[in-house]
Amino acid sequence: IVENDKIVFCGFSLTNGSFQGQMTLFRLNADGSFDASFGSGGKVFKEVGLIEFGRQLEIQNDGKILVSGEAISSELASDGFLWVCRFNADGTSDESFGDAGGITQTPSYADGTEGIGLLLQPDGKIVATGFGSGKTVVWRFLNDAPLASDEVERPNLNFTISPNPTQGFAKIEWTLEQGATVACELVDMQGRTLQTLMKKGFYLAGTHQLPFQFNENMPSDISFIKLSIDDKITVEPIVFLK
Repeated sequence: IVENDKIVFCGFSLTNGSFQGQMTLFRLNADGSFDASFGSGGKVFKEVGLIEFGRQLEIQNDGKILVSGEAISSELASDGFLWVCRFNADGTSDESFGDAGGITQTPSYADGTEGIGLLLQPDGKIVATGFGSGKTVVWRFLNDAPLASDEVERPNLNFTISPNPTQGFAKIEWTLEQGATVACELVDMQGRTLQTLMKKGFYLAGTHQLPFQFNENMPSDISFIKLSIDDKITVEPIVFLK
């Protein structure tokens, strides 16, 4: 990721060819030199488990950096987990994030664990994706990141999407406590509209369902269903399979 003429990227390093290693996070200046104001000489190393690959990163509106990946529990075990770390803008661990040391993680999976994606929802929540025990894994974590000025907290309603993941057809269901004006869109992680699913209209109090077919050119990754109710917005991730 390039931000303010700085290049930020993540990865993994091993210690003397052993299983023990560290997740790496580097920040470079525009000329390719290490940014001395970040971490230790432009470099951050963090132990998460064993063979902790840093796969993806995102930078929040407040400048904090999220890194996601996977790790195994021990040298003799094949089980592993997905994790997300958060760092302050200067490369120090954000101790306010996760259970301890700026880390939050999923439960362990039997084998074949691999982190694939990391996304920030329009409402600031964190979505991490990957594989574990032969299945697609999607986890969502809470976040204290500030919302953009045009975003508001999600209303209190029962909002579901099924099936999810989907191969092109899905149904959303939501419940209104009172009548409201509702609209629905499919958006990408930057909030750009990919497809209008439901034009703005008035719906009475109660439970409503909407089936729809996605466009054929939908991406084979994660997007978001954005449901607008009066002046409030709620979003839910949806995974596309091809």
